[in-house]
Amino acid sequence: MSKQKIVTIACSPNKGGSSDTLLEAFIAGMDPEKVSVEKFYLHDFPQKFCDHAHKSCPLDNEEPEFKRLCTETEKADGLIFALPTYNFNVPGSLKNFIDR
Repeated sequence: MSKQKIVTIACSPNKGGSSDTLLEAFIAGMDPEKVSVEKFYLHDFPQKFCDHAHKSCPLDNEEPEFKRLCTETEKADGLIFALPTYNFNVPGSLKNFIDR
């Protein structure tokens, strides 16, 4: 049986904050013999705002970092988001990522 690939995305602009700490605890609880976990910080991947011209992956060469994040999430068996709650809603950068 092959390892499952899990991609985790920390969505807070504050590295080391509460949601990032919780994500680290989640990752520490994974069995490395059964699961490979890769962690990304959403704010490390510049992305254009969702509009008619930029609404989905695959992307052109204008956003190579963001394209890599999309590729990694597409290859994953599971996707975990860690995010702060802003006024009972998700951060705008995560909404834009999901919309695209």
